[in-house]
Amino acid sequence: MLGIARRAGATKPTLYARFGSKEALYDRVVERIAASLIDAMTAAYEGVETATAEEATRRMARAFFDWVRANPARFHLLFASDRGAPTGVDHGERALARLTDLVTDASAAFLRGRGMRAGRVTGLIAANAVGVMHSTARWAVDHDALDRLDLSAFATTMMLHGLEGVDPAVISTLRAR
Repeated sequence: MLGIARRAGATKPTLYARFGSKEALYDRVVERIAASLIDAMTAAYEGVETATAEEATRRMARAFFDWVRANPARFHLLFASDRGAPTGVDHGERALARLTDLVTDASAAFLRGRGMRAGRVTGLIAANAVGVMHSTARWAVDHDALDRLDLSAFATTMMLHGLEGVDPAVISTLRAR
């Protein structure tokens, strides 16, 4: 805590008074990391109602991978395999859930802009889109490939072409449940 206090221009007692413990400070840092990712993604959805499906998907993927490329250490901390250490709070899962909600809401806005309504399947599609981006970014971070591949193009292609391959009967069955 002393090193952190010095870098922050504060004292250890000030940090403990503000956060209570090292664990609470850790939680707050990781929460801020997650919030910065959510903010980057939120900004990408400005005007989604009038964008094409390809452009909306491309913007989402670009915002996500631009953030990861600019913040690889933060991405790693947020989504580390020892999630929740040292407090047990799984910030990575919380961030994925918030991203899924954001993509679901943006998808619903996209559909409303076309006179359609979102259904329960919208959340499932959003969860899959977030999963594609998260898994792709994890692989790229682990394999030092963030700057060597066009990850947003790869993820966009996976998401759009993956949807093209879904049997309409499967969607109908999911809607009926």
